[in-house]
Amino acid sequence: MEIQIVELIAKSGAYTIIIAILFYYAVYSFKTFNSDKAALRNDLTVLQKEFHDFKNHMIDKLVLLSTETKGSIDNLSDAIERNYKCKS
Repeated sequence: MEIQIVELIAKSGAYTIIIAILFYYAVYSFKTFNSDKAALRNDLTVLQKEFHDFKNHMIDKLVLLSTETKGSIDNLSDAIERNYKCKS
């Protein structure tokens, strides 16, 4: 009977240690996950800002290019019209 009690205590102690180790790794994993998640959120915020800056810069360049192209076409059209009137 005493041997069985000692075996039960030894087994329950081993189970307790195993559960404690598993609990420790679960808490450690949760903390690591949260810190990784926070770092990823920060990275995403930076990437979103960079994307919006790039997008706005490209829109500005496209508007400028469109304006310059329209000006060039207007000048070319005026030159062709003047050239046509001179020949007539």
